[in-house]
Amino acid sequence: MATFKPIIFKERQREDKTWTVFIRFTHERKMRYIATTMYVGKKEITSSGKIKSQHILDRCEELIRMFREKISGLFLEVNQMDIDSIVQYMKTPTDKSGIDFVEFARKWCIRNNELKGIRNYMSALNSFCTFFGRDSIMCGEVTARKMKEYEEWLSGKPRAQSLYTSAIVRLFNEARNYYNDEDNGKATRL
Repeated sequence: MATFKPIIFKERQREDKTWTVFIRFTHERKMRYIATTMYVGKKEITSSGKIKSQHILDRCEELIRMFREKISGLFLEVNQMDIDSIVQYMKTPTDKSGIDFVEFARKWCIRNNELKGIRNYMSALNSFCTFFGRDSIMCGEVTARKMKEYEEWLSGKPRAQSLYTSAIVRLFNEARNYYNDEDNGKATRL
């Protein structure tokens, strides 16, 4: 039976004196930790490191509910899947109504392979996928806030921080230019 629990790793305090909130997923006595975009400060945890902020706990419960709904769609197949496959399945977005940014960006890189530094774009895209923890990212998920988090995630690599973020922005702008047709009244919001 799969179980979920919101946790932090007290020993992994960030430079800004906060901790990343993780969802601990347990299946068949194996555990995996799914990073969230939520952070807690010292006032939001107990001295033993448990999350006490009701706002954060409510958001975690909503995320856990979504994970449970996805797993329930697997029915008995979940018993034959290894834990890493289940985690990957849970992280994959179910809403395919948007535009897949990664798919567009990979095709754009292939079409423009003569550009100088095209390998940097591919490296940036791979890094961005690693940051998200999946290979499918909808354009609607590429927000200014998410880009700021990505930039912070790259903080230990100053060159990558500059190069990769600018490459992702360029790829996003290419997607926006490709899909938006404002002259004909088609303004797809990315």
